[in-house]
Amino acid sequence: MAINYLDEARQLSESKRKELGLDDAPIKNLFALLEGQGIFVVKMPVDSEEFSGVFFYDREKNLSSILVNSNRSIGHQNFTAVHEYCHHLRDKETQPLLIEFNGGSKPTYEKLADCFAANFLMPGNGVKTYIKEVLDNKSNKLTDEELVRIRNEFDVSWQATIYQLNNLKYGFDKDYKIKLLETSRLNFLSLKLGYEPQKTVEHGELKLPSEYLKLAFNAYFTEMITLDKLAELLRKSYEETKDLVAEIRRAGDEKYRE
Repeated sequence: MAINYLDEARQLSESKRKELGLDDAPIKNLFALLEGQGIFVVKMPVDSEEFSGVFFYDREKNLSSILVNSNRSIGHQNFTAVHEYCHHLRDKETQPLLIEFNGGSKPTYEKLADCFAANFLMPGNGVKTYIKEVLDNKSNKLTDEELVRIRNEFDVSWQATIYQLNNLKYGFDKDYKIKLLETSRLNFLSLKLGYEPQKTVEHGELKLPSEYLKLAFNAYFTEMITLDKLAELLRKSYEETKDLVAEIRRAGDEKYRE
């Protein structure tokens, strides 16, 4: 019997987490983890509620790049980044450019990437252990309060949380498809219980890869590029870049005096 995409996604997720030395706990520094795999990751605000991200593989340079729309919630950004990571792992030779939009029917490789992201961010064993040992719930039925705590622990979107819990055979007070429509109420409950709601960003930040920043600053401080060029590379104004360089020099002087 041929393996289906749900099983393939789960097995790929488990093997990659093991290869990376991850246990079943939540990943607290996801973007650093992806950069550590040699992937060029950029977070950039895009004014579109449907647009999630882009995966691009440069065959000549053997370099994968991921763009994540930072105007989406933090949980959605995490999910998008890992979704694109799945394309890096299995689709880059056949699908070197993939642009992700919400809605509409999806081909199998996109469904697989979604399933991979859910399992990579919320590994089944980790979720079950958290529910049994931390929430002290030995059943397969979850309250809304428990749902809030699970989403906060694994820091993914409500949609991803509810879908993955449903895949793991957990139930709610109503059908999971109806539960997906209750995110506003769940956000309110998060605040009431002292947790942050699903974080949203009105004006998303621009975040460039650490290796890119290191190379840019090194080029400036070794006088290979001008301050104008550094500002262009950092996507900042000349004055912002000038102040940033001054702070770096000041920090370096203070460290030297120590």
